[in-house]
Amino acid sequence: MLSVEEKSPEKNAAVPRLNEISTKAARDFSRNFKNASDPKWFKAKEGFVVYFRKDGVDSRAFYTKKGQYEGVILSYYEDKLAPKIRHLVKSVYYDFNICHVYELQNEDMTAYVVKLLGKTSCKTVSIVNGEMNVIEELQKQ
Repeated sequence: MLSVEEKSPEKNAAVPRLNEISTKAARDFSRNFKNASDPKWFKAKEGFVVYFRKDGVDSRAFYTKKGQYEGVILSYYEDKLAPKIRHLVKSVYYDFNICHVYELQNEDMTAYVVKLLGKTSCKTVSIVNGEMNVIEELQKQ
């Protein structure tokens, strides 16, 4: 799966013609992401990326060139975060605000990357299988 910090598709990927999009990917997308609004497909080096919005959450789904689903990245704010994950983060970082959340899902697992803002520092934590780790920490100037 591509990284969370992947550059914007407009710079990396071409907009495919409808007949270039894998029919397997298109069928899978419409079956698994019902009510998705404004899907935009892009060709990527590894296959296809479709950007869309569903239930107020910006998302991007990834497919191989052969149309095999690889996973999805959801991008949202604290109000959409699962209560269990929010509690885990806030129980340790209670003086920090949750600024942004990336939720990475594939068939095997769900992982979270949470951006936190405190009075003197910013942190990025990952949560996989209920285990939280700091992956980045920056001090405010």
